[in-house]
Amino acid sequence: MNKTALLFAGQGAQVVGMGKDLAERFPSARAWFDRADRALGFGLSTVCFEGPEAELTKTENAQPAIYLASWVAFELLRERVPSLAYEAAAGLSLGEFTALAAAGAMSFEEGLQVVRQRGRFMQEACEATQGGMAAIIGLDEPRTREVCQGVGVTLANLNCPGQIVISGPAHLMEKACEAAKAAGAKKAMPLKVAGAYHSPLMASAQPKLRQALGGVTLRAPAVP
Repeated sequence: MNKTALLFAGQGAQVVGMGKDLAERFPSARAWFDRADRALGFGLSTVCFEGPEAELTKTENAQPAIYLASWVAFELLRERVPSLAYEAAAGLSLGEFTALAAAGAMSFEEGLQVVRQRGRFMQEACEATQGGMAAIIGLDEPRTREVCQGVGVTLANLNCPGQIVISGPAHLMEKACEAAKAAGAKKAMPLKVAGAYHSPLMASAQPKLRQALGGVTLRAPAVP
């Protein structure tokens, strides 16, 4: 028996123009973008549709923008496939919040407000620490960990076999990429991100996010 799970994207999936075609084609999609603008008190939809890229890439904008675009796609799927049933919802990093909302653990607006604050807190951490990230292709986990330990960066994400993301101070990322290639990596590619996510450099955001989450009443999810 086939089962369906929903998987929501994390930061890095943003692109100028995202969701614009949906908003132009489907009135219900336009309504969700308008609803988000009202909830946040500024034109997030304009940032999604028109950018500029530098503005959309800011963590405080990218996170709610991806949450919103993901939610619109989810709602359109439910609208066009009324019989849709799913047994689980999950997400990569930021996408976990979209998954929680999709599972009914929090409302759309609650999730939107939380990720906006999360993005702001992480943006503050980025500006205070000056970090970066890189994707390491074709190097296994043990050797990647050795590279990280030797250079002084963090193994951040085990995306899939053969693709691992590392994170740390910006001035060490080039050295880490060179060390990874010397250890046998096929590629070591710096990522276009504003900071060292999933690393100790984000520690200052944790207590702020914990306080923000304290104002949200989480409900039992309808699915895991």
